[in-house]
Amino acid sequence: GLMPYFAERAEAANTKLIVAQSSDGRALGALQLCDHINKFRSEACKHRAEISCFFVSKTERGKGVGWSLLKKAEDEAKRMGLIKLTLDCRASQSAAIKLYERFGFNLYGTMEKYA
Repeated sequence: GLMPYFAERAEAANTKLIVAQSSDGRALGALQLCDHINKFRSEACKHRAEISCFFVSKTERGKGVGWSLLKKAEDEAKRMGLIKLTLDCRASQSAAIKLYERFGFNLYGTMEKYA
């Protein structure tokens, strides 16, 4: 099953949990797609969704799992009528940053002391 952290968030009204699973049901990776209009009730955010809690199992990295999860998130956002996806990560996550850039994300800025 999913880690309790993700299972709890799968119930949130403003989020969609997207999971990549092996044929035996093992989670290979997951991400959370957050619909900002429902989260913030903001007209300024109505076109956006945020990707958060994104992980790929260490044994599955470099095998296309991350790309597949991003594609599913993009497709789901389009289905929801959202046109902009955002995400954040640590500057030290160079492999993740390369994946995001290949997928078409652009660096928007950096935050000091990012947790």
